[in-house]
Amino acid sequence: MIAGSARQAEARALMLMARRVRSGDRDNLEAQAARKHCPALMGADFPRDLNAGGATAQLNHRCTVVRSCVPGAIIGAGLPPAIGLHHQKSDKRFALADDRVELFRPRVDRLVGG
Repeated sequence: MIAGSARQAEARALMLMARRVRSGDRDNLEAQAARKHCPALMGADFPRDLNAGGATAQLNHRCTVVRSCVPGAIIGAGLPPAIGLHHQKSDKRFALADDRVELFRPRVDRLVGG
């Protein structure tokens, strides 16, 4: 029961963070939430190292595959890929693609995390 209530508290904390994220994310809430989300989903020993194997490598690979498909679809639809809704940094040539990839992240997380 304690583990279940701890997970519920983590879920509530993540939901509160999600509600507070604003355009431009000046408070860096997305990164803070990711730091909590990954261990909550994958286990406390989940490494955030880009060179790690196992579940980390699977997440990185699957997100890369999804990310590589999205810009072509956006361009094919005649949309401007550099104009994002949430990812608006001027150095992002595919800001809209990064916005769209976010829609697939929960699915990728579930596929890897079980």
